Amino acid sequence: MSIRIRTILVIVFTNLAIILFSVSAGVIYVSNSIEESQEMDLAMMANIADHFISSEIEVLKLKADVLAQNLTVSEDTKWTEVLTSLETLFPEFIGMAVLDADRGLVASAGELPAVPELMEDKYIKRAFAGEKVISSTMPSTHGVVFYLAIPMPGAHRRILALTIPGMHFAERLSTIVIWKTGHIFIDDEEGHIIANARREWVQNRVNFLHMSQTDKQYEEIAGVIRQGVRGETGVGRFSISGIPRICAFKPIAGSKEGWFLGVIAPLPDSPFRDINRGLIMVGFVAFLLSVVTAVIVSTFIKKPFEEIEVLKAAAEESSKSKSNFLANMSHEIRTPMNSIVGFSELAMDDEISPKTREYLDKIVENSKWLLQIINDVLDLSKIESGKLELENIPFNLHDVFSRCQTAIMPKALENGIQMYCYAEPSVGKKLVGDPIRLSQVLINLLSNAVKFTNFGMVKLLSSIISSTDEGVTIRFEVKDSGVGMTPEQISRIFEPFAQADSSTTRKYGGTGLGLPITRNIIQLMGGKLMLESISGIGSRFSFELTFDTIDVPAGASDVEISTDQVEKPFFKGEILLCEDNDMNQRVICEHLARVGLETVVAVNGKEGVDMVQSRMKNNEKPFDLIFMDVQMPVMDGLDATRAIMRLGSKTPIVAMTANVMTHDRDFYKTSGMSDCVGKPFTSQELWHCLLKYLTPGSPQIINEKIENRPTMTDEKLYLELRTDFVKGNQTKFAEITRAVDEGDIKLAHRLAHTLKSNAELIGKSGLKEAAAVVEHMLKDGSNLASEEHMNALEAELNAALKELAPLLYGIAAPPSPAFDEGKAREIAELLEPLLKGGNTECLAFVDSLRAMPGSEELIQHMDDFNFASAIAALAELKKKWGCG
Repeated sequence: MSIRIRTILVIVFTNLAIILFSVSAGVIYVSNSIEESQEMDLAMMANIADHFISSEIEVLKLKADVLAQNLTVSEDTKWTEVLTSLETLFPEFIGMAVLDADRGLVASAGELPAVPELMEDKYIKRAFAGEKVISSTMPSTHGVVFYLAIPMPGAHRRILALTIPGMHFAERLSTIVIWKTGHIFIDDEEGHIIANARREWVQNRVNFLHMSQTDKQYEEIAGVIRQGVRGETGVGRFSISGIPRICAFKPIAGSKEGWFLGVIAPLPDSPFRDINRGLIMVGFVAFLLSVVTAVIVSTFIKKPFEEIEVLKAAAEESSKSKSNFLANMSHEIRTPMNSIVGFSELAMDDEISPKTREYLDKIVENSKWLLQIINDVLDLSKIESGKLELENIPFNLHDVFSRCQTAIMPKALENGIQMYCYAEPSVGKKLVGDPIRLSQVLINLLSNAVKFTNFGMVKLLSSIISSTDEGVTIRFEVKDSGVGMTPEQISRIFEPFAQADSSTTRKYGGTGLGLPITRNIIQLMGGKLMLESISGIGSRFSFELTFDTIDVPAGASDVEISTDQVEKPFFKGEILLCEDNDMNQRVICEHLARVGLETVVAVNGKEGVDMVQSRMKNNEKPFDLIFMDVQMPVMDGLDATRAIMRLGSKTPIVAMTANVMTHDRDFYKTSGMSDCVGKPFTSQELWHCLLKYLTPGSPQIINEKIENRPTMTDEKLYLELRTDFVKGNQTKFAEITRAVDEGDIKLAHRLAHTLKSNAELIGKSGLKEAAAVVEHMLKDGSNLASEEHMNALEAELNAALKELAPLLYGIAAPPSPAFDEGKAREIAELLEPLLKGGNTECLAFVDSLRAMPGSEELIQHMDDFNFASAIAALAELKKKWGCG
């Protein structure tokens, strides 16, 4: 087709599209504006009605509390008399009754008091269980009624049941006026109408969900009702008798019974019906004029278009050649660069001078940086030439996050930035995609976030947006509290070889290729990279990707969570701890209490089994989680786990033991345990385990409970643990040797195991190692412990007891040797780079630090591998030591 014909067609169809679009857009805009305005009005009206009804429910429950309080201060025999005297003060209630779970009706007054048969109602049963509830409408001799039921304070298994007229809430809603034929309604959790302008619908408990099963004209409104029953908030449309209507619905905030309300109004007529014929004629004339204009204009612009076609072809060929050249050059440069890095690392293994080692280290560091630049150029050239291919293999998102954490954490620690990662768990599925390219995307974004953040936090988050049996859509976010960007900088940040401004390269370095490559890889994966940034506040990059999923093979873990640090969670629940060691009991209970959990302690496996069995027999609430020590007297943790499983308990059981090797974990799982937590554990390790099996609650609610509970500081807890140790281990070595002499190797093994665990709790590494050796030598019922092993254990235990002996008399320990400021400065200089690099070799300095005043907190952070806190603690100590 010639350039001229194409030009004419483009102009004609462009003008036609503009005319149609303008008319349609205007009409649609008006229609949408009217509907949006009506939606907003209805939603606002729904919120007003929600506040109104929620307040009414709250007032009714408060009045019920007052009635119950009046009863509890009177004798049971006078309750009927008290109820009768209070009738006139509470006209909202047309009947009052006290029901006893065992005796039935205890006292009553009013026109329609509750009857004993009401005790079988599901709402009344919830009241006996301790809730304040309002039932749905129920039939009575005077039409339908509600029942408000609350537990009687101080009275076991007794409730106060108050009768409310069935039209109570409908009458309250009638005071709110809706335009035209609109009205407000309330439905219960099963879809029955319990408040409506049509009184007969309330009296007959009309249910459109039931009606739609036999009459299809109610199917649309039934769809809206189903959303409300599910607890959703939204706006729906439906037609009844040919009249279109709009309905805003939401759950009633003050109702715990699953009620929701809706505001209904008729929809306006479509503006398309009112388009003027004259407007159509004007549009037609404009279209004809556009045809004439197109013919004339095409004559003048034909030649430039033909030249553009030639230039375009030349530009495409040039771009292709450039991409091929970059790809080839990148490959050519990578080969010698790999050799440089490899031979430099080999040379560093030889005996060389410190200065030469420093030079080689810088060569390796800068060579790797240059390789990264080359890889970026190669990726960009592949993207431009269309040669970048994506893998499609099964992978675990947890592994991707772990890889990103390993790559970025050292730089974050060096900059003093807290890094936080969390991947929402996906149950029983693996993703199918390209984990390497996904890691590259996330590392690029995290690297930028750390580079441009001077203080604060960098977060990597993922959450499941939607999922099916075949796939899942996941949203990824990288947020930082860094320098941020202006709108002008954002507009060019995704251009290759460009950064926010020219000063960025000078100050922070970089080629400007990371974000363009990241955006293109995300696009190849089917997503879109979004950026929100405020200068001086920080930035947030986000994107959504859809992955196919496959089932996890049998035996594989079906729950994965991030291994990085999480914010302190809060829970509401009850934990059973099966643990015979007093010191471990104290530590574990304190950790659980600090996140809001109550703990019931069993000193052996049999006692734990009995507690579970007792709760099941009495139909009491089961424990939310069971922590099970493996080695205990009477019945060990493995036998206890099997016994609990035979009872049919569904409560997850988590092994809590010092033996956490891979074969140990596998053995625990085959015995029925869901998971394993090592001893000693860090707070983060415990929180990660709890998050697998418990749902965290609102910190504001649970904090109230925690704040009212007497707690102890870490220093006080540590002091008490040491005191307990010196008190409880005076004869421990004699007990171990006596058990060995009597041939009770199992008992001796358990005593050594307990001593090892306790020594680790109070930081006695030498004693811990000596006890661990004896424990291993007594394993499997065989006594392989030599006299040398036992002497070493006795010596370490005696040394620890001697050091802690002053705690038996409540006096301070002997003074430490004189403080050596020079030695402290030397240790600080050697320790600081190890902490900043996250190097576990820092633990070699623990013994030296114990001689330094105030170093307990630093040692604790090092033991927990909490390097960021350890760096801060070291900085404070340097100030105190005078070497800051």
